[in-house]
Amino acid sequence: MAIITEISVQKKNKNRSNIYLDNEFYCGLENITVVQFRLTVGTEISKDTLENAQFESEKEQALTKAVGYISRAQKSKRQIKDYLINKGYLEKVVNYSIDKLIEYGYIDDLEYCKSFIRAHKNSKGKKAIERDLKLKGIDFNLVEKALDEELNSQNDAVITIAERYMRNREKNKENFAKLYRYILSKGFDYEQASLAVAHFKGDEF
Repeated sequence: MAIITEISVQKKNKNRSNIYLDNEFYCGLENITVVQFRLTVGTEISKDTLENAQFESEKEQALTKAVGYISRAQKSKRQIKDYLINKGYLEKVVNYSIDKLIEYGYIDDLEYCKSFIRAHKNSKGKKAIERDLKLKGIDFNLVEKALDEELNSQNDAVITIAERYMRNREKNKENFAKLYRYILSKGFDYEQASLAVAHFKGDEF
């Protein structure tokens, strides 16, 4: 148990108050929550009770912030979770928001993967797309499922990228080697890099 030693209205948000336990800042709460839970200076309270008050105070606020974050651009579950954690919300509040967003259809990592693939399949190879999606914290199985469903042959994309790269460049051994490395750097495989070089060279690199 701890003692509430101070309750002070926040300077930047008059609708919220800072709560101090045993003379140390513990959390911020909506003023209505302070009233609802009858929190006053001198009250002895458990941290579990205060955490529950914080949850009730911030769950809808966190959900609203998450919806606003998503409205700017589609996000993965991991991105939204990291966003809310960085905003200082309790794990319980974050999990509540995530569950609600999934329930409302705002979060769909499989569809996120598919949209990402459609947007980048003409500029990035499978390896790069796979890496980018995994860095966004998306489950490996969902990434692979989306790739299987959305990514067919990228040979046309490789040729287009190669033609753009070789524009105004001399067709010689040195530039073919640079092209080969460039295609690999875009996340395409060795076979596709060889295809790009062969398109200009006339045979396998």
